[in-house]
Amino acid sequence: MASYDVRAHFAPQGKPFGAWATVTTARGSALSRTIAPSVGGTTCYAVRGRGLAGDIGSWSTITCVSTVVDDRRLTVSGGTRLTGSRLWAGTQTRIAGTGASLRLGNVSTRSVSTLTLRPTSSSPVLVDGVIVPR
Repeated sequence: MASYDVRAHFAPQGKPFGAWATVTTARGSALSRTIAPSVGGTTCYAVRGRGLAGDIGSWSTITCVSTVVDDRRLTVSGGTRLTGSRLWAGTQTRIAGTGASLRLGNVSTRSVSTLTLRPTSSSPVLVDGVIVPR
């Protein structure tokens, strides 16, 4: 393979996906690229190879990644805001009790998953106590 292309498209929280755009082209023997997804929405990726003779392969199966939203963007009812250096972005919001809720724009939930992020260590990322593959 002479090179490969990676394309992506992004949907902000609660909005439709934008157009596909090429985010990187790797040439030669590059086996991996790190591409940071946009925060607060879903980014989908697809890859295709280009051969030495100029032939272009078809796009791969689409893979999507959703990222967390900073809890300070949420409207809270029946909750408590905490701060601390060990928390993601230095903050945490807890809700409890009848009628407690979180709202982001027109998206609301009364059932919240617990997300544990430790980006500066080798500890795993947990959602509701389940390890999320990296």
